[in-house]
Amino acid sequence: MAPLIAVLLCFSFPLSTALVTLTFPLGITTSVQFDFCSIINCGTGRQAQWTGSDKYVCMRGSDCDNWQWVFANTGTEDWGYQPFEAQKYGLKNRFSIIKGHASHECADNHCNPLIITLKNPSLHDSGIYVLGAYVSGTDPLGRFLIKIDNPVTNTPHSLAHTPISPTFGSDFSPVKIMNISTLSSTFSVETGYGDQNRWLQWVLYSAKQVNHSHCYACAAARPHLATVPFPLYNISDPVGLPCLLYLFTTSKKPLSGSKCSNLSILFPPTRHMDTPMFQTHEGNYTCFKSYGTTWVGELPFSFCSQTFQVNFSLNTVLSSFLLSQTTPRSDIWWMCRRSKLFATLPPNWSGTCAPIQLVMPFRLLSLPPSHSPYYSTPPFYFRHTRY
Repeated sequence: MAPLIAVLLCFSFPLSTALVTLTFPLGITTSVQFDFCSIINCGTGRQAQWTGSDKYVCMRGSDCDNWQWVFANTGTEDWGYQPFEAQKYGLKNRFSIIKGHASHECADNHCNPLIITLKNPSLHDSGIYVLGAYVSGTDPLGRFLIKIDNPVTNTPHSLAHTPISPTFGSDFSPVKIMNISTLSSTFSVETGYGDQNRWLQWVLYSAKQVNHSHCYACAAARPHLATVPFPLYNISDPVGLPCLLYLFTTSKKPLSGSKCSNLSILFPPTRHMDTPMFQTHEGNYTCFKSYGTTWVGELPFSFCSQTFQVNFSLNTVLSSFLLSQTTPRSDIWWMCRRSKLFATLPPNWSGTCAPIQLVMPFRLLSLPPSHSPYYSTPPFYFRHTRY
């Protein structure tokens, strides 16, 4: 049935006589899982054939006889309908429905799991809603009840961790309360992947580091690393610059409490390794220029916010640290031209180089009151750890 058809003329499947009840605690964001075929009469034996269709929900008080009643669906985009009742108390922005994950050899009433999440449930949300499947021909429809339970006036028993028994017969699957108390459990519910995922962990960590909320966190699945200046903000710092350069000359751990011990912990020694793929970004790099015999390359002048010349503007001790490097340091590279990085600078090198770090691009998209994803903050960058 195409979306252009305004009226649903008839039902090809009868409405289920048993009314499934989904209970949500008042004011507590909760996710509930149930099976599509516990609400719609799917028949028996071939219920998996319904998994490919998008499911949608119509507002309470309607027979879903018009597309204008639809306010939520399992697809990747909103269908654009704005029922007044769904807007009145913000239900459209608080209600979501997604497809769950079923096994390939699923039994009846286990092949089409759906998960409804209701944020900050309100007593106004109570009522009978209509669930449908968008298919060719006439869409099957069924009703379900949303009940808002007030723990203050009812039992103090926690609903957040206990499955709720359905109000219909034992032939149906139970309605289950999903654990979404943490972001990792939410990832597990929405992706069906319960094991550790390093990429998801990195996105989660990055979002927490920026300390933002109510936003989308976005990153490419296999991002190219990008160059950023190593933070040498005060070149006259009697600790920062000498310690940074000194650490490249030895693998020995500085004495605890010494001037360089903190930097040594942050950037421990590592082995020589191949340079990863990266993209060069212009920035305010602190550059060092040497006039030796081994040519390594020269950064463009526009890359350097300041340039120090070995054995000229740098004293003899610091210059010797730049010319006798033997120990790579985790998370620090030397960039001497756009396409080449060095773990350490070779002896008696010649050229213009800068200490840099490699980061993975990361973007936060702020959610305005309309929940539109089109307002964005500038991209953030996070350090890529080299072991």
